[in-house]
Amino acid sequence: MNMQKFETEEASAAWKAYWQRDHFWPDADLWRANAEFFSRSLKRLAGIEASDRVLDIGCGAGHLAKVLAPQTVQVHGVDTSERFIERARAACAEYPNAQFRLFSGDDEDLIGLRTSPCRFNEKPAGDEAQAAGGGKYSLFLCVSVIQYYRDIEQVRSLIEACRAAALPGARLVIADIPLRRNAAGRAWDTAVSLAQSFKEGYAREFIGTAWRLAMDSDYSRFAQNAPVLEFTESSLQSLLNGPGYVGALVRGGVTVNANRPAMVIRFKS
Repeated sequence: MNMQKFETEEASAAWKAYWQRDHFWPDADLWRANAEFFSRSLKRLAGIEASDRVLDIGCGAGHLAKVLAPQTVQVHGVDTSERFIERARAACAEYPNAQFRLFSGDDEDLIGLRTSPCRFNEKPAGDEAQAAGGGKYSLFLCVSVIQYYRDIEQVRSLIEACRAAALPGARLVIADIPLRRNAAGRAWDTAVSLAQSFKEGYAREFIGTAWRLAMDSDYSRFAQNAPVLEFTESSLQSLLNGPGYVGALVRGGVTVNANRPAMVIRFKS
């Protein structure tokens, strides 16, 4: 099947349209395993507090929200895909403190708060929790998302949007960030990720998902024609310090993609 080849500037919009039809990742066992693995990494990198009010940016099918909802006072998830929002609501139906909402993801609405932040689900517990936090959050999460952005300046805008909605001392973790690699580098990354999967107990999920990606995946075919944004360590370092925040680069071991770094940013009081 022939598919349109997208230039880099068009790819971000193309990916946003793609997520409306994606059937691969919501059911991928590896992404469920990633939610568990990342939550353990999160405790080490930024902490998870019972009082945390979490905003999960690009929440997907709600795997991470389902892990965090029992541990925190509130989890709000936003995504550009209506299908993913429906799946997230179903996955977290037992947790009234987990709320989800569709958002545009454009430059004016990078974290889903352009409209009234109180309008998530029609669940009173969510509204009460939101009102108690004043529409602000103590923990922002953005996992496997910024590679679908337009450029690095949009990532900088994301950080600023989070800062504007941050409670004093809030943390932002941007994780699963792909680095610019040649073929040998990508092969090495896969080998390290596979080794980590055996060590951490999710090898079956890793191998099964890799097999599905290789054999028959609309996602893989689409990715061949719509490039994702890749980063260098120096470009990530340039994002780590700004007005009202400081950050650090964690070079790996944060998600199931073992060599992908994460940025941990702390907003000042």
